[in-house]
Amino acid sequence: SIAMLDRCYAYLEANGLHCEGLFRLSAAKREVADMCAQLAADATVAIAPTNSDDDDGRVHVVAGVIKQFFRELPEPLLTEQYYDCYVACSSIPDDEAKLHQLRQLLSWLPPLHYRALYALVHFLEKVVEATEKNRMT
Repeated sequence: SIAMLDRCYAYLEANGLHCEGLFRLSAAKREVADMCAQLAADATVAIAPTNSDDDDGRVHVVAGVIKQFFRELPEPLLTEQYYDCYVACSSIPDDEAKLHQLRQLLSWLPPLHYRALYALVHFLEKVVEATEKNRMT
């Protein structure tokens, strides 16, 4: 759910932007699956640091939950319905016209897809701002 994504992003903003390889390094599949199940069963379950020397491990688990969410979407975030339009948009030479067309395409997304994309882009903006620490470029 979008609420789960927002909680994961909030956790990573508070605890993980410094972590090298934030999305590049993988957590154990079992830990990711366990956290996904916990979050699916109880939307209020806390995502808390582990109080151990391996808080970076928890960060990678939460990042893994986010990756798993997008992997398991029944339909791609940028829907297949407009795939040809996305490709055509990329070949528009004028940047202003390209941006206008891209905005139009995004307005056609289902509301949940748009909200998930919006949250993702804003989170990734924060990841980029911390690039010197997390080495995510």
